[in-house]
Amino acid sequence: MASSATRADPLVLTVTGNSMLPFLANGRDRVFLCGELPSLRPGTIILYERPGGKAVLHRVVKVRGETLVCMGDAQDREELVQPSQVRAFAFACERKGEYLTEDSALWRVFAQGWRRIPHMRQRLIAIASKRK
Repeated sequence: MASSATRADPLVLTVTGNSMLPFLANGRDRVFLCGELPSLRPGTIILYERPGGKAVLHRVVKVRGETLVCMGDAQDREELVQPSQVRAFAFACERKGEYLTEDSALWRVFAQGWRRIPHMRQRLIAIASKRK
């Protein structure tokens, strides 16, 4: 599943699944991906391939040597990912109809703050869904 997309010609995918809630929602939001990988750092959203071929869109939460520690924003379990599994990274998204980049304030909240509180995520998501 090699990606040749560039920022000039991105691969645009509609989000499927709920692992990236509350930042990205199933069927509502889209991500703009490119294959020109930056130095992957905590907060970066990547598309990677699990053994068996399933493609997953999650956030890098830590870097341990060459290994990336990834997790969906709605999850509290880490997954170890090797750089060879990474196919692309998200440089922008369309969330609730609004175009956001890595420089957007909301993106930075999730990239920097939300990833640091995995033990509180489920509770916060439950509170937010009750308020709707």
